[in-house]
Amino acid sequence: MSSLLRAPLWLVVVAACSGSSGATDGALGRAEGGAAPADDGSLRGADAGVPSCLVGCSRSPFELVDRDQALALTHTDQAALTQTLTRYLTALPKAADLVVALESRCGSPELLGHAEALARAGRTASCTELAERCTADSDTPAQLRAELAFIGGTCADTEGRNDVAAVLFRAATDPSTVTAPGFAGRVMGFARFLSTTEGPAAARELLARYPGWGVPAETVYRALEYLAGRMTLPESERGAAAAFVDAQLVGGDPRVRDQLFRLQAIYWADHEEWQRALLLIANNLDAIDPTTGWIGAAYNSLYRQGPSNFDLARELYRAYLPHAHPQAWVPTQFNTYDYSQLYRDACAGSLLQGQELARYHSFVSDWRSGAASTAATIARAQALLDQSGTRADLLTLLGSMHELAGDDDAARQAYWQAHGACPFYNRAHDGLYSVRRRTRSAQLPDRAQQLAQLARAVAATAFPGELASYVQNFSALPEEGQRRVRYALRYWAPWIARLSAGGYRLYLKQAFELVSDIPSLEGLRDQRVNTRGDYHLIDEDPGRSQGQLAVVDLSYVSEHLFGTPNAAAHELAHQFDAAAPQSLQACITTLYQRARSAGVFADAYAATSRGEYFAQGVTHYSVEAEAAATFGITRQWLAEHDVGLYSLLRTIGAAATPLEAIACPQ
Repeated sequence: MSSLLRAPLWLVVVAACSGSSGATDGALGRAEGGAAPADDGSLRGADAGVPSCLVGCSRSPFELVDRDQALALTHTDQAALTQTLTRYLTALPKAADLVVALESRCGSPELLGHAEALARAGRTASCTELAERCTADSDTPAQLRAELAFIGGTCADTEGRNDVAAVLFRAATDPSTVTAPGFAGRVMGFARFLSTTEGPAAARELLARYPGWGVPAETVYRALEYLAGRMTLPESERGAAAAFVDAQLVGGDPRVRDQLFRLQAIYWADHEEWQRALLLIANNLDAIDPTTGWIGAAYNSLYRQGPSNFDLARELYRAYLPHAHPQAWVPTQFNTYDYSQLYRDACAGSLLQGQELARYHSFVSDWRSGAASTAATIARAQALLDQSGTRADLLTLLGSMHELAGDDDAARQAYWQAHGACPFYNRAHDGLYSVRRRTRSAQLPDRAQQLAQLARAVAATAFPGELASYVQNFSALPEEGQRRVRYALRYWAPWIARLSAGGYRLYLKQAFELVSDIPSLEGLRDQRVNTRGDYHLIDEDPGRSQGQLAVVDLSYVSEHLFGTPNAAAHELAHQFDAAAPQSLQACITTLYQRARSAGVFADAYAATSRGEYFAQGVTHYSVEAEAAATFGITRQWLAEHDVGLYSLLRTIGAAATPLEAIACPQ
């Protein structure tokens, strides 16, 4: 039994690490990793990426957080810290209000505040347009132009317009502004963008051109990649990385401080240093940007400590809600209520009840069986909505149907209305993230090349006839959806007939569907994963193998082509592992133990168990070595760092050797 938490590419599951640098404080995480991946801590949220003060604010000195001090925090202490955060959110001006109040003329001194407010309000297209227009305007002073270009670059990045973002980031880091305030922060932000779009070499080269770090540029790069979860560091290097981060937080460029603060808070929140992350945030609200970019890390820090802290996470989330918008952070898996509680108490008036709920279930049943088309389901759901009034579950169903019909604008509107009706109805949030992923991929400059790659790969892969029965709802997918599924499953094509004959199946679910809505999985209703640092509802899983049935969100499968981790290949790996001969299972165990002894894993999730080690290995192996940097870890990493697993996966994928005869790599 397994779950693969959603992770947009820029937050591919966090890297594993353990040990201590010998220091007792400082800002770089040193606790052993292995926690489940983060639930929405993306630094690419529309407001979280904007690293500057909105309207001429001053900053207090930054306070580092001692680990022992943080570990000593009681529930009462954390309640007090939560109150500090909620008071801050209550007093924080809403970005939408600032957009109206500030001037956008290119020569105006309020220009930066206007651009930042646009970004925080989720109006990233307007933010990008403003930056493009005013950076080309001669009335805009050079320093203002550089700052504006950087803000515009983060907005374009959020939209997936990588080509526009690169142009703006280059303008932001023009060498003529090297002595101007904020240059180091703009270089760091551009380097982080380059690392995930053009690759490590481009990021390293940019960092090396700026001489003011006080440490080798390689130390800066490795510290950033480590905190972002894209690189493990040997114990011997963690001290230098920690010292650099600490020095920049205390005395560096404010733009650098803001970025490292968010990276550090997210890292600690996802690496079992929850109290430390919470204390870091609460102690430094006046030392950083007045934005809500820290909210995901703070919420996760409370949630991950378990049900005893759900009341605090809920209090913080409620205080944040006035600042939320369709582009902002919202939880997708970490829900402080289960769905029975939502229907019974928390959102009883905003969810369908009685006969109306029964009609809803009949719509879904007819759609799932093929008795009703997507268009017919939209019409039936809209008619019930007109009759019942705003209901979060019904709006989320409408959002998913609009997604299937190709109307993302209508889907986004329905999902956001569902959030407004019940802000704890996380299925609507999952739908919002689904639309965001597709919106980003639609803007990617290499989209045509990726679609061409899909066509070539699907044409070159022989799938058995059993695919249509193995994927339970394959025939219900549109033609392009079926092609995307074939592409995601191409590694497992030689083994699908074997899995199908063994009774294994795959169901591709929509955002509106709870895992327990799927026939045969009803018993999972309201159950939580009872693992330290997790506790998410199984109903919220975007990928799960339960017995002989794997359930995966269709959105992850469809967007794998553009860099979303391959959840389908991951879950099939669990099925393959369960059905494999004992000799092969023993081999996977041996390779996992070997990786643990060496302390080398592609990511922290792979370190949690031998099953996840194998499944994550397949996830990364399914990404070709020459894939763009946006895809994160590729099979090349395995070839260089885990030769045994790479060799085994290559042999399995070739399907030239009977499974029983495969020799375990030495």
